[in-house]
This record gives sequence, structure tokens and C-alpha cells, in this order.
Amino acid sequence: MESSSQGSIVSATGTAVGSSSASGTPSAHYAGTNRLIVGNPTFDRVQVLAHAELPSGLANVDTVEELRAAMADIGPPAEREIQAYRGRSPPFLGDIPTRNEMGPPPLSPTSECEGRYGVPRTSTLYLSESTDGVRRELLRSGDQIWIQRFVIPTAAVRLADLRGTEHSIQPLLNSVLWFTELSGEQGQPPLAFSQFFARLMAERFDGVLLPGVRGDADLQYWNLVLFRAQAEWRHWLADEEPWHL
Repeated sequence: MESSSQGSIVSATGTAVGSSSASGTPSAHYAGTNRLIVGNPTFDRVQVLAHAELPSGLANVDTVEELRAAMADIGPPAEREIQAYRGRSPPFLGDIPTRNEMGPPPLSPTSECEGRYGVPRTSTLYLSESTDGVRRELLRSGDQIWIQRFVIPTAAVRLADLRGTEHSIQPLLNSVLWFTELSGEQGQPPLAFSQFFARLMAERFDGVLLPGVRGDADLQYWNLVLFRAQAEWRHWLADEEPWHL
């Protein structure tokens, strides 16, 4: 569920679409996820990391290790189960998809990273909080969108909950999320950075809950990214068959 149109960055000096620099300004706000960051040395260090050639040639190994340490403090979701939705567009084996076609992409030994939080040689399952979230993630598909509901018991997977605001998330993580949410946009870090972040998360967790990047003043939503879902996803399918929006 990936598209390329995102929200704008609103700072003390106005709106700068596609600009991620907050150094020297009191703060900056990204409307897509309602994230607020402050220009400070922590943000500046992360900015250097985000624009480095990843995963090799890291110029700031200390920041990476500090990030790993911050990840150790991320808590799980409070919910006993997570209900979320997968969206897919044709082609399918037939005119109407079956539940067995609504899982992650097939895994192959040479699987490339897919999407903002793809991890090499894994089959990442992207889910969204609501059908509205799915619709926003697939805005540019141009095809009919089919929906499948999933129910994931949180006791069965190790999930990190990063849905909080800048007040509840460690400052280093907040700055990293700022750049992962902007990765792939013109003038921003490449998707390799958000995928590098996902690879670090996958060292410790099976998945992560985090804000969807297509939000606005009318709707904020979250997504669930599951890094190793290939063997388990059928157990999480809800009873109903897929339906279309």
C-alpha cells in the first residue's frame, strides 16, 4: 500500500512542500502524520544519517547504535488484538480475489525490498487501521481496490508501537521517523533509509505500528507493518471474504 503523494511540512516560516530541513528553526510540523520535530543537534545527526549511502558507508555508526538502544525501549501495543485491513488491486487468478490472494507478496531468495518499510529477503505485509487508510495508501492504483480484514493477537507477535506523538516517543526516534516518513520524496532521503530503519526494527520485532503518511487535518490513521508474515498470515484472516471499495 504505497503511493507517492504526501502531505506538506508546515514550519515557523510557512509551508515548504518537500523540505525536511528544520535546523535553525524552532520547529517543523508534517501534516501527513501530524509529527512535530525541533531543530537541534539530535535532529542534525539523524539528518546526516538519513542522507548517507546506506546500508554501507555509514558516516555515523554511533547514531545507529544509539538508535538500536532506543528501539529496546519501545513498548508493545496495549490492545489484546489488532484489527487491520489489507488492500489489493488486480490482477487476480479470477475476476474476484479469494482470501488466499490477500496475503503478502510471494517470497523468493532474491526478493527485493518492497515499499517504505520493506526488509530484504522477507515478505512484508502492509495493513492499515481502516478502509479509509487503505484508500489513501492506494490513491494512485487506478484500479478497483479489494479489502481483506485481518485480526492479529498481539500475544502471538512481537510488535513495536510507534503511534505516539513526539511527546511520548524518544527524541532520537522521533527525528528518525520524520525522515522515514519523508523517504522517497523529491529532495528527501531515499527509500533505502526507511528500509534501513525497518531492517533495524526487524532485528528485534516482528512488526511495527506507526502513522500512515497520507493523513491530513480530516483524518489521521496508522498502519501495521509485519516483517515476517509469510508463514502466519493465513491464521490472522478474518472470516469474511474480500470485498471491494
